[in-house]
Amino acid sequence: MARFVKFCFVAALAYATFAPASAATADQGWISIEHLSAFSDVQAQLQTLVNINGRKKMNHFCVVGHKDGDEVQAYVYWSTEEKLILWVPHLYDDEALVTSDRYLDLKRDVVDGNDVHGSTYMVTRAFVNKTLQACRNYGETFEIKKSN
Repeated sequence: MARFVKFCFVAALAYATFAPASAATADQGWISIEHLSAFSDVQAQLQTLVNINGRKKMNHFCVVGHKDGDEVQAYVYWSTEEKLILWVPHLYDDEALVTSDRYLDLKRDVVDGNDVHGSTYMVTRAFVNKTLQACRNYGETFEIKKSN
């Protein structure tokens, strides 16, 4: 029972963290990760992600930060694989992106309209579009070659 309660709490927290902000704040909080020490290992994180989960030799990314109060996280748009990954920085975790709780497949985990039907992992197309626009406006781009 305790594991189930913990799972429900973690799932609800992950959804709340990844869910789009209200309309009044949807375009606020986007920042570049370029000078944020929490994301200083971005190249290594992306390399690990590509080496473990990548299917193509060359991979393209856009990474944009989002700040809400004191909390900072980033969204990683992996255009080569059509994934959107929430990156909550953790010290000394070389696989933070690989093991992210919010690792979305943009072909499967996105719904049109505003109803995610109670899902804890699906997001709306509007949220994805806003995130990708923020990436274009504030994000850093990377090209990572698979090394294995």
